[in-house]
Amino acid sequence: MKRNSILAIHGFSGAGKSAAKKAVMEFLYDHKYFSTGDTARAFAKDLGMEITEYMKHARENNIPIDAKLDDSLKKLSTTDQKWVVDSRLGYYHLNFDSHGNQLKGSDKISFNVLLCGDSTLIAKRRWRQNRKDNYKKYKRLTIAQTAEMIRIRDKKDIEKYAQLYPETDCTDWKNYDLVIITTETSKNQTASDILRYYAMWQEGKYKRRLLIRGSITKYL
Repeated sequence: MKRNSILAIHGFSGAGKSAAKKAVMEFLYDHKYFSTGDTARAFAKDLGMEITEYMKHARENNIPIDAKLDDSLKKLSTTDQKWVVDSRLGYYHLNFDSHGNQLKGSDKISFNVLLCGDSTLIAKRRWRQNRKDNYKKYKRLTIAQTAEMIRIRDKKDIEKYAQLYPETDCTDWKNYDLVIITTETSKNQTASDILRYYAMWQEGKYKRRLLIRGSITKYL
């Protein structure tokens, strides 16, 4: 079994990262959780700011917030602690050795999961959640408007990462060990699949795959 293993969960808006993280953490007792979003909020709290205020402050004052977050992420790979990580570029930043060389193949220390799905179904799911949570900012949006909001947000993120790290592409499925279409399966099934294949990867008995509806498997 790998000494220092990291389960890295990736995905864009509405893909189900939060639900997957919560479910798998109930079983991975020896793992700690790291989120770039939570880390950014901690940076904001240290300055007595809300996250939106802090992000605006960072932009206006040329504070390299992305670099700070990436450095925090990279440090995880130098510890003996096991982690569950929620990050858009975890597959990239978690796999460098102490000399700055990128780890590949069996040398990688992170099992990289990508959650994705049908954009219309994701928009419907987010729309229902917004209404349930009574978010004033989003409650009056239609499903089509919600879908467009998600599309624009994700497009901006993809463009930002491409500018910061042109050598990698977070939309390329080849960067991940497991791809799950979450709009075709339940939250419990998604978590079960992640835990199953993560355990196989730790044992060195894993082959990269795409899961659809939790039962149809295609090897990548």
